[in-house]
Amino acid sequence: YSARERPFPLDDPRAELVVDDARNQLNLMAPDSLDAVMSQPSHPWLAGSSALYTREFFEEVDRALRDDGVFGLWVNLFRMDVPHLRSVLATLTSVFPHVRGYIIESSSLVLMASTTPRPLGFEQSEQIRSIDTMGPYFSAYGLGDARGVLAHQELDEAAARTFAEGGAIIEDDRPLLELELASLPV
Repeated sequence: YSARERPFPLDDPRAELVVDDARNQLNLMAPDSLDAVMSQPSHPWLAGSSALYTREFFEEVDRALRDDGVFGLWVNLFRMDVPHLRSVLATLTSVFPHVRGYIIESSSLVLMASTTPRPLGFEQSEQIRSIDTMGPYFSAYGLGDARGVLAHQELDEAAARTFAEGGAIIEDDRPLLELELASLPV
């Protein structure tokens, strides 16, 4: 099983690839102009990546998203301890009132955030799967059907908020991940 067997997201005519610094690109975007933003920063303790976990970045994403838009944030769990993960959730939920978390593999957490409720139950998942171009994605990642996606949900909205309680807010002038995670033992 190889990545070449998986559907390529950019083959979808609705997708547009922009190679640029995420924050610079978002600053160039008109407000309310995007349906979705996916962020897959590298290790969060690295200087460039840590800026993609801050309240200011999340606010830039929110500004660029349409009212019904969604933000996906991949969090690399390698060297991520519970207090810092709590800070990521606290920061994200301080900007986006609706956040869910999915464990796709043991070292990856995908957080889906929005400003409007986006229920994801079996019916909505089946609607997504029924889109001709989406079925191969479910299958290629071993999810089988919509139940597979729901089975990977680790945090619903209430659990995300509860987990975030007490987490420090990560800000541009207070890059906790960069300053603190780099010193954790491997």
